[in-house]
Amino acid sequence: MDFKKGIRDKRIEEDPRYADVASEIEYFPELTDAEKLRLEELLYDIRNYNGVYVDSNFDARRANHVTGITKAEHKANLKEYYDLSHPKLFKLPKGAVIPETAGIKKLTTTTHRDKKIDLGQEVQLILDFPIRQLSMFDDL
Repeated sequence: MDFKKGIRDKRIEEDPRYADVASEIEYFPELTDAEKLRLEELLYDIRNYNGVYVDSNFDARRANHVTGITKAEHKANLKEYYDLSHPKLFKLPKGAVIPETAGIKKLTTTTHRDKKIDLGQEVQLILDFPIRQLSMFDDL
């Protein structure tokens, strides 16, 4: 675990996008080190994939070629991130800052801060990765 922490610290220093992801994960209370590292990796991959997917005019093959993440893996990343982070939201103290990606809609459309997408692109992301397909609301 110390090895992964060392890599994480170096990555935070060198990559402002990863530092931004790490700062957002800090909002979640009571995370173990393993959960924190996994959430950071997942959110970074989700934002990276979404940004490339939008830039490539919603071409999943191009996004896979650039990121190395398939569309199915991206859906699995969305589900895993949601499953890991959602129970932690209930432990937030009153008046605490709620993480930006707390909602499923925002998680589905999140990109790195230096990559801005318009409303039409957000809608397309929501249509391409519908909540029902993510299987996180099967019991509804």
